[in-house]
Amino acid sequence: MRRCSTSCLRFADRVYDDAVSFHGTAADDVLIGGLAPDERKEAVCNAIDAVVECPVRLVGPDHRLSGALEVNIVNRYARGGGVQIEQPADVRSGAWEDVVDAVAGVFGD
Repeated sequence: MRRCSTSCLRFADRVYDDAVSFHGTAADDVLIGGLAPDERKEAVCNAIDAVVECPVRLVGPDHRLSGALEVNIVNRYARGGGVQIEQPADVRSGAWEDVVDAVAGVFGD
């Protein structure tokens, strides 16, 4: 079992207004999931779609990369659930800064 540092424990003791997790996927599309309200996920989807060349789509709770489980860390620490973003390799290597800026714009920096 991995030991958690003091800063990790402080993180785990809080609940945040919002949470976003960035993941990598072998899929060709950017996938948006999580338990955040649909309006929030749609805003993230639209913001990312404006800065990448590949398709960006919302995935439902039945998708294996949906991030829709309550035990998912992005959902545990955000009131109302977080947003999970799955990104293909080309986005992670070539457009990651644009994606981060787009997502920050949705959340008000």
